[in-house]
Amino acid sequence: MLELTNACNHRCLFCSHRKMKRSIKMMELPFAKRMVDEAYDMGVRELALFMMGESFLYQDIDEIILYAKQKGYEYVYITSNGALAEPERMKKAIDAGVDSIKFSINAVEREAYKLIHGRDELEAVLKNLEWLYGYKEKHQIPINIYVSSVATRYNSNENAIREKLEPLCDELAIYHVMNHEGLMPEVDLFLSD
Repeated sequence: MLELTNACNHRCLFCSHRKMKRSIKMMELPFAKRMVDEAYDMGVRELALFMMGESFLYQDIDEIILYAKQKGYEYVYITSNGALAEPERMKKAIDAGVDSIKFSINAVEREAYKLIHGRDELEAVLKNLEWLYGYKEKHQIPINIYVSSVATRYNSNENAIREKLEPLCDELAIYHVMNHEGLMPEVDLFLSD
């Protein structure tokens, strides 16, 4: 995993990002390429370009994807909350060779989404996901489209989540909220269903 940025445009209730003590930064492109090279030289062949931050906040993500694929990485993937995964940005990532994009969509009702993500962007996220799935189908692009959803007491209708999101992706994973890395003990009390 290579954290190109630890900046995020959402404030998800269950995410420990808000407790992070590090400065918000973007990795400099030459350093990112050096990390890609060093990992490859150590035998790494799969590269995740995300951790605590939003992948599409990194302006040069398509350049890093292309660099990694040209280096010989067999699988390069990103995760996004989807709000900034606009068609032009995703097309650049696809053209660069990204193997999969995973959207993190943690509610399918507008008010629940706004509460959980801290942003009222469900419509834009769904539009971006629909575009990606349609683009893949139309052009027969071998990209994997995944969606993950964290179930909390505010979005626990798994049937509604499946009904809305499964037709727009290759695979949907629903996880129960948990105390991520021991940093979020409050989720057990306030978010578990």
